[in-house]
Amino acid sequence: MHRFSSGSSSMLMLDIGTAGDRPFHSSRDLNYTVGGFYRKPVKNGRDSWMLGAIYSPLGPLDFPIPLVAYDWNPSARFHASIGIPFSMAWRPTDRLDLDLSLNPGGIDALGTYQWSHRLRTYGGYQNVSDQYFLSGRVAKKDEFFAIEQRLIVGLRRDLWNGVSLDLNGGYAFDRHFGEGHNEGNLHDRVNLDSSAFLGARLIWAF
Repeated sequence: MHRFSSGSSSMLMLDIGTAGDRPFHSSRDLNYTVGGFYRKPVKNGRDSWMLGAIYSPLGPLDFPIPLVAYDWNPSARFHASIGIPFSMAWRPTDRLDLDLSLNPGGIDALGTYQWSHRLRTYGGYQNVSDQYFLSGRVAKKDEFFAIEQRLIVGLRRDLWNGVSLDLNGGYAFDRHFGEGHNEGNLHDRVNLDSSAFLGARLIWAF
């Protein structure tokens, strides 16, 4: 990230990895994310404009996604990024956080209540879309999609030094898999019945 003397800042990013059934099998299975943005503060000193773009072959769209948003911070308890992408974070009390995001990948809405500095519960709606490259695909640009919507509740406990245990459950619906150029053009689509689910994760944050 580069900061200008005017208070503006800019950043370029490049991330390279692999996401497929045979990791690092060939160069066409590599995935990358490239993007950048420019942030310019406004006169009130709290808010700013953000302009940029981001692209990944495994992204939700087949072309670079523009980033055009106004970063609005009317108080210490409320923040909104108005534009593309759209997001909102509101803390109505010291223990309750409400988060909403809208982007080309879908909508996420989550509420989190903090019982103590180590224990919190959460619940809400998630739109989950995972994309992979299958090594045996015929068309190079085809991706394998795993898509579902979830109503979820969970409990997260911080254990030690960035390690936390997350237990969750809920109901998954509109579940389907398929291969294609994008989510709206899938062939060999397989639909799954709606179902309840349980999950557990051990999270290690650096």
